[in-house]
Amino acid sequence: MGSALLAVHALLGAVALAATVPSGFVDSIFVGVPIGAYLIQRIRPETFRRVCMSFDAWVVGFGLSALLQSLGVVESNLAFLVLFAVGIVDSLLLYRFFTVQLPGVKRVEQLAASDSPAGAYAHRAPAPKKAGHYA
Repeated sequence: MGSALLAVHALLGAVALAATVPSGFVDSIFVGVPIGAYLIQRIRPETFRRVCMSFDAWVVGFGLSALLQSLGVVESNLAFLVLFAVGIVDSLLLYRFFTVQLPGVKRVEQLAASDSPAGAYAHRAPAPKKAGHYA
């Protein structure tokens, strides 16, 4: 639906082609997606998600700080205190994840792997059968 609407706006001349694809956007996809695919295969998915969300928080914090400054809500570089606050909160959350939560998850995985010959996923319940499938 969204791409059809974009195509109609482009046909009517309401959207310039340069505005639809920002400079460097395609390059970042060609670089970022393979790096992300490589990393997700080598680290825990939850760790990957936490690091990505951390990066997103820093980007949003910077954008919000710059917006506050450019709109004149905060006249000086004090607008970047928002970014500083995001950095402090994010650092605390990442510290908590890597020192408390992640070691706990590793211990649970080790216990599950040592208790059962089926491996680390033995603690998960079996997937429910779909209606109409009898095996």
